[in-house]
Amino acid sequence: MNLPSRSQARKQNVIAAPPKRHGGLAVLLSFLAVVSLLLAVGTGVARQRVFNADYLVTELDKTDAGKQLAIVANAELTNVVTDRGLPSTLAPQLVTTKAAQQDLDQSVRNLGAGTSQPISVSHIVAHAQSTLTTKLNQQSALLAEFGATSTLVKGLTNTLDTRLTNELNVTQVTAATQKIKTVHSTVNIIFWGATALTVILLAILLWLDHNVFRFAKQFGWITLSSGVIIFIGYFGVSAAGIIELVAVRAKVFGTAAAAVGNAVLNSYAVPSYILIGLGVVSLLLSLLGRRRKN
Repeated sequence: MNLPSRSQARKQNVIAAPPKRHGGLAVLLSFLAVVSLLLAVGTGVARQRVFNADYLVTELDKTDAGKQLAIVANAELTNVVTDRGLPSTLAPQLVTTKAAQQDLDQSVRNLGAGTSQPISVSHIVAHAQSTLTTKLNQQSALLAEFGATSTLVKGLTNTLDTRLTNELNVTQVTAATQKIKTVHSTVNIIFWGATALTVILLAILLWLDHNVFRFAKQFGWITLSSGVIIFIGYFGVSAAGIIELVAVRAKVFGTAAAAVGNAVLNSYAVPSYILIGLGVVSLLLSLLGRRRKN
């Protein structure tokens, strides 16, 4: 019986030795990948929803915000008319929901663009001006007492413009106007930075293992963990009614604010499902690699 030489035995042991696994480093990189992926998804949804004026306007149009603003505008117009000594019957619900909705939508777009004065009441004022002109032209007695229609209407609508703008320009709007550009820029930086970091970390993990099936296992746990964390966060905030609690500060627009807030929150559901699905598929794929070894 011929025994292998010492050099041959050493060579066989080297060939048979399993590849080195960078266990601690792989765990650290995987943890960092989960964090960066969470940041990328979180800021990505914010970019597409919170900082997307078209989306916010679409969701806002589904609520009663326009109706509520019309009520506020009509109450203010009535005060303006009576303060001028005119009968309140001159301004019975002159401002329509459509005009109020147009101004509300424009205000949201202005806020998203970082305009220094985002509140828009131009449609409300224009509608009130047109309607008041028509009504006053039918009131010859009032015109004899208060003067020309154009002068009177201009005074009323200018006062309405000032009062309504001041009433709607609440502290939250002022604070948002000052911070919107900075926050938007920060979100963009975090999104692109986290996305690039996630790709780099995944590439390093693949390079360390040189094994597609082992990488599939790591990728599976990373995406599955991220998806579960996002789902827990989304479900927890929704179940706790946090959006509704915050929306109370919007007063008469609380219902609309809650509806838009919940619409944005629900946008996190789909990414969480996708990540969970990717995680499960990747883990199943890694099991196929283990079977092939056996």
